[in-house]
Amino acid sequence: MTMREIQRLGDEGATGGADPSIQRESRVLWSLLPILLLAVIMFKAAWLGDDAFITFRTVDNFLHGYGLTWNTNDHVQAFTHPLWMFLVAGVHWCTGELLVTVAILSIALSLAAVFLLAAGARNRLAAFAAIAVLASSKAFIDYTSSGLETPLTYLLIAFLYAVLFREPQGRHRVLLLALAAGLLGLNRLDLIAFALFPLALAVYRARKGGSRAVVLGTQLLAGLSPLALWLGFSLFYYGSMLPNTAYAKLATGVPRGLLWEQGLHYLFDSISEDAVTLSAMALAIVLSAVRRDAREFCVSAGVILYVIYVVSVGADFMSGRFLAPPAFAAAFLLSRSELNPAALTAAAVAFGTLGLTSPNPACLYSIDDKSRGVGPSGIADERAFYYAATGLLRHRRGQTEPDHEWARWGKEARE
Repeated sequence: MTMREIQRLGDEGATGGADPSIQRESRVLWSLLPILLLAVIMFKAAWLGDDAFITFRTVDNFLHGYGLTWNTNDHVQAFTHPLWMFLVAGVHWCTGELLVTVAILSIALSLAAVFLLAAGARNRLAAFAAIAVLASSKAFIDYTSSGLETPLTYLLIAFLYAVLFREPQGRHRVLLLALAAGLLGLNRLDLIAFALFPLALAVYRARKGGSRAVVLGTQLLAGLSPLALWLGFSLFYYGSMLPNTAYAKLATGVPRGLLWEQGLHYLFDSISEDAVTLSAMALAIVLSAVRRDAREFCVSAGVILYVIYVVSVGADFMSGRFLAPPAFAAAFLLSRSELNPAALTAAAVAFGTLGLTSPNPACLYSIDDKSRGVGPSGIADERAFYYAATGLLRHRRGQTEPDHEWARWGKEARE
């Protein structure tokens, strides 16, 4: 009996391979233990970054009747993630508390994304290998919280790929993919890069299958309508479709060559601090190229397009932030892998070892070292700097603000 036959029998088990839904439930149940371990890592690492408080201020103004503003008398869009902002506003209105609420919400969304990944995995071992990559990726773990939109991004990417790989193909695939694209764009406009190729493939296959252009056009418009409505509202309310930060990032006046150079520094920072993230992306892209599956090619193309965009605009000062979404996409690709059990096991062990031997393995402890601060290229380990003040496990009962000097200065200024 070959290793592939052993793997197939292990996957089908008691179901006899008869019911794909039962196989999917089996994969999720088998993945519960590693997912629970991942949840522990997420809780231990949970923190809030200073940029999150830009959104929190807008949420506070919104809930107090001042509108979606930074300063109450100025209509300026200071946040980059409308969907995340509205979600935070909703849960904050329900709980009356912000810091712990956002941390718990972020972890819940990140875990939901991992559940979708496990449910769509090709087999149990592939799901385990993908989860091992996520647990070892500093970028992924760091931004399963932080107060920014990344956890919701994970879930929306998982939804996008769940629709893309769903069998059999339904009549509403184009609609659902367009909806995923619209929600990704509403969460952060540049995230739509992940959805362009899957959506184009779905439209092409639907047309080839005889679907009418008017029907497909209607589905595209319906799916993208949330994003279109927001852009229209933003133009009316703020006088601009894009947030101020977009213009600051895209119209810097900095020579294009210097932006690319800084973007490459961002990748080198990841290699030195978090070798798992880029290594997993590279492996996933190579495997999808070897398999020559059109859907996997679309996922890889989206990852490549997004990373190129990030590098071209000079990336960011937050180490790993904009590599976290493509890291999750790469893990999803690995979960679809047809590697044999020995190769999947070797991959899981290799990435786990790489993560454990990195300078600051996120899966072992919560970084609390301000001395790590800003590196020579201006890229900072934000969680290392802010965890002491905003870490979830550092939160004390009755504490209503971060234990940070900036919060104390703000309180004194108000008084």
